[in-house]
Amino acid sequence: MLHRPQDLSIRILGAVRSPDCLCNRLLDIAYSGKHSVCISNLPPQSSGDWVTSEFIPVTPGTTYTFSAYAKGDFEHEVSITVFPIDANGNYMEGSATDISFNNTDWTYAEVVLKVPPDAGAVELDLGTNNASDTATTGMICYDDVSFR
Repeated sequence: MLHRPQDLSIRILGAVRSPDCLCNRLLDIAYSGKHSVCISNLPPQSSGDWVTSEFIPVTPGTTYTFSAYAKGDFEHEVSITVFPIDANGNYMEGSATDISFNNTDWTYAEVVLKVPPDAGAVELDLGTNNASDTATTGMICYDDVSFR
């Protein structure tokens, strides 16, 4: 659930190169509300992400916090990331935090970003990465996503 003055939808980032990766909303796992977004079955040498479907306008020099709760037994890298976007739509260096996994309880994670002077928007990313030569096991779910 994304908490903002106006709702923003979430879509799957095109970086998922294999149809085997499962990125879905689950109705039976949620920190609050009725569902969460989850990623599982990530092929070797790939990544899977849920990202905001539109850039979020921000004010340069202002500090924002992007947070989410995560739960799961995903065995590789899990993170939340904020990517500043310049006036030409180019991605700038992002700020990220790794989320510990193998958690049976929901874990809170946040990223704080001071917007660079030449950025006018951000993109939020709930991500996974599998740099290994074998497919992942387990699943990671995100809920109560907030940008403030």
